[in-house]
Amino acid sequence: MEKVEIFRNALANGRVNLAKGMEHTHISVAEVANLVNNSSIPERHPGVKLDSKSLLIKMAENVWDIVAGPHGPNDDSRDKTLHITIRFQDRSAYHLRLDAKNHLFQIKQAKNGNIIESKVYPWQAPGTLHNK
Repeated sequence: MEKVEIFRNALANGRVNLAKGMEHTHISVAEVANLVNNSSIPERHPGVKLDSKSLLIKMAENVWDIVAGPHGPNDDSRDKTLHITIRFQDRSAYHLRLDAKNHLFQIKQAKNGNIIESKVYPWQAPGTLHNK
């Protein structure tokens, strides 16, 4: 699939389906798809670039929902970094973590309310391994 086709399919598969209590955090499908797509360009950090490419393909192949727009620092979320939460029909969820300029800097997968650590931290040099 070509990059343009992947983006179009990801856009077509997205829905806004905000979770109860998250109605105030609205963001559009186009904004989320653009955020992920723009983070997959060669100039971005390898960690977010690779994660964005993988997530964009998953978004193109599956129906996905925005369950929470930007939230985190001032609510009861376990992830205190400003982030957007999307969920797929297989119940896998992802936190799209945003910096102060609302740029996507990290994608973390969430399972059963717990955050799974990324393989590459955005503040580390490419090729750096970390132990948990």
